[in-house]
Amino acid sequence: MTTHTSGRHIQATVGRPSLTPPVASSSLAPLAGRVMAVTRTGFGGYVLWRFSDHLVGLTAASEDGWVHGGSPTGGLVDSTVQTWTDRLFMLGLLLAGLSLVLGIGLRLAAMSAVMLYLMSWSTFIPVGVHTSTDGALVTDAVVISLLAIVDAGRTWGVGQIWAGSSLGAALPVLR
Repeated sequence: MTTHTSGRHIQATVGRPSLTPPVASSSLAPLAGRVMAVTRTGFGGYVLWRFSDHLVGLTAASEDGWVHGGSPTGGLVDSTVQTWTDRLFMLGLLLAGLSLVLGIGLRLAAMSAVMLYLMSWSTFIPVGVHTSTDGALVTDAVVISLLAIVDAGRTWGVGQIWAGSSLGAALPVLR
């Protein structure tokens, strides 16, 4: 049963009131979804740019790309595990970037992106050596986590379709 009283929306079922608050219709909600979609695709584009930069060496910072014998992780780990570290780092960048751009698997992408950011941040220890990157890495990790929390893939992405699929419904971590 739904009742409208002086502009207020009250919903009740026979015998007990609804525990779900009424949804306010606001022009802010669609705008917020679009802002999150732009932020999500922007971050996804940036992560894919970093992937391609490490892959082929597009900038001076990564002069030798991975395909030209360079190391995406910059030789920061022991050479015995360097190959696996490079592969996992590049796979993480690629999957996180694609997830953000497409709007699917945002929860898993956020977890991997935060891990990549933490690994990148740990290379700057002691903290404060590269103060320009300390805050940026934390901010990026927080923003990507928020994008996953608010299901930003549902606007201008295939997240809505993905969530309704049998795999997306069965494994919420893949949403």
